[in-house]
Amino acid sequence: MKLKLAITVTLSGWIFSGTYIFVEYILLKNYTISHFFLPEDTPHLILHLMVVFAPFVSTSMGYLVNQRTSLLKSLKKSEERYRDLYQNAPDGYHSIGPDGTILEVNDTWLKMLGHERNEVIGRLKITDILNDNSFKTFEKNYPVFKEKGYIENVELDFRKKDGGFLPVAINATAIYDVTGNFLKSRSIVRDNYRFKG
Repeated sequence: MKLKLAITVTLSGWIFSGTYIFVEYILLKNYTISHFFLPEDTPHLILHLMVVFAPFVSTSMGYLVNQRTSLLKSLKKSEERYRDLYQNAPDGYHSIGPDGTILEVNDTWLKMLGHERNEVIGRLKITDILNDNSFKTFEKNYPVFKEKGYIENVELDFRKKDGGFLPVAINATAIYDVTGNFLKSRSIVRDNYRFKG
């Protein structure tokens, strides 16, 4: 579809110029060249300049459309590869906001805990899936994390959908806005049971 657009844009200038010259030839026959290069007034001069430059302009525009299409295809492929790597990474990933609300998770995280995406995103806080000891650990570490900007190997127990608990290790970095306010975490969630076993 986009390739057709590039071809159409390219040909438009050539068709315009070719059609104009053809009509001029039909109407003026032997006077076509002199009329074209010695126009009788300013509007004709402008029109003849457009006829001369239209193919070059349309060819350039067609090239740009084609290049833009190629770039968009490359970006789309790159985005799909990144999304696949993110969603199917060996470790879980979540992002939580300033108040602990879960903003984003990958497919691995969902499989680890047995949840559906619509049950989690924006609906649960991380504290909703912690046992008592993990809640205390989180309450102690989260303010420090938001200020410091990173944490490493913080061990928590996440409650799974079936009611069981999964021991995990969290490594996270913080994202801030331009004024330095904490926006959200980027957190890797490692299945500690699998990792230690």
